[in-house]
Amino acid sequence: MQLLRCKVAGHFVLQNSDWFTIHAKRTTITGPAGSGKSTLLSALRSINPPFCHPDPAPFTAFPDFVASGHQARRVIPAKKTAAIGVFICDNTLRNTLAAIDPLFMDTDHIEVGRRLDNSRWITYVEIAASSRWSELTPVLKKLREALPESGDDREVAGLWQEGESREPAERIKEELAARLNALLDRLAERAGWPEARDLLQQARFIVNRAARFKKAREVTSRSLPVFLYLHKDNLLSATIDVDRLAERLRQEGENFQQCPDLFFLKLLGIEPDFLRQAADHEISGLLRQDGRRYEAAARKLGERLGAYLPGTIPELSLSGAGGTFMIRARNSRGDHAPAAISGHQRWMLSCAVSTWYFSERQERQPIFLLDEPDAGLGREEKRELETMLGRLSDSCQVVVCASGEDFLADASGRRYRLRQEEGGGVFLLQPKEKKECGKAGVPRGSNLFF
Repeated sequence: MQLLRCKVAGHFVLQNSDWFTIHAKRTTITGPAGSGKSTLLSALRSINPPFCHPDPAPFTAFPDFVASGHQARRVIPAKKTAAIGVFICDNTLRNTLAAIDPLFMDTDHIEVGRRLDNSRWITYVEIAASSRWSELTPVLKKLREALPESGDDREVAGLWQEGESREPAERIKEELAARLNALLDRLAERAGWPEARDLLQQARFIVNRAARFKKAREVTSRSLPVFLYLHKDNLLSATIDVDRLAERLRQEGENFQQCPDLFFLKLLGIEPDFLRQAADHEISGLLRQDGRRYEAAARKLGERLGAYLPGTIPELSLSGAGGTFMIRARNSRGDHAPAAISGHQRWMLSCAVSTWYFSERQERQPIFLLDEPDAGLGREEKRELETMLGRLSDSCQVVVCASGEDFLADASGRRYRLRQEEGGGVFLLQPKEKKECGKAGVPRGSNLFF
């Protein structure tokens, strides 16, 4: 599934909201410090975060009241959507959904939103998620005519009478759907000929649309790309201390975000649930017992990751007694000993490990949200990182909030500038992209407001 556009609505930093388009490969966002770049990426991450972001309330700083003219209106978290993403439904998912309900053959776009109470909703553009009473009325009328004796049943007669008072626009779901299914079950006992059975089948199909859509949402949820937010504080560690990771995983309430470290261990066969539940001596015993297997798996993983990394090949090794994994950089020419990985190499390895984990284990591609990966880098380091991101964007969508205007400036894709103004932030299209955006359906020279 490809992310098409996003929206962050009414956040405490990004006050005003509007849609902005995500490029199929790279989207670059620049802006001064404090303009809301990190806030934007964190909000987008909430649409479908990985398991290592167990944040139960990603919008706790959202205001309790919002201004509406001269009045303040209270925000109800269960009703207020704070982040929305629109995805293009691919053929594989569409065929899977169509097997649940043929209506999904008309599905082009899927909307996914996260509310302030952390609940999530999924809708299918231009397809209703439940039937209206008016759709069922003609079928029920025919059933009542085909089964006149059903009126002798007190319970059935009561439901017939109740149906006459329903509003045509009323949605059939939950309790009402359950009661109608009970009615159809009673009528099925009397439907002894094909015409009546066909009518019952039609009625059930209408009544149970909401149930089918619930199943469709579950399937869609498993197919959604994972929004992986990376910043300088949660990159792959140069030395992964397994005991320390286990200790942090056991701490209740800690918002653990060291995603690439956990992805790395999972690729080697070490599960976070085991680290969370096992005692220290059990973890040490496992590392000693399977040390050679982990060493071989680490070497093989390093070779695979080399396909993403320009100029450097990682050397991954395990120190047996200490329960740590050491990650060193080795020059592709092999003319010097491995050295500790540098800052931009940690960015590249974090992306490479994450990509391999999701493609190998999850059979899906992540959407990378990279928060200022160019900060503090020299010219050559930026160039090497840009090359790596170019390769990465051939298989994954990448959204980069850059600290400098020159980062990825020559790369293809979509580019925005975020500027904080009074009352909210504003996305401004770079001048060279106004013409292109006009072709895509956005008025030339328009501003995309947040």
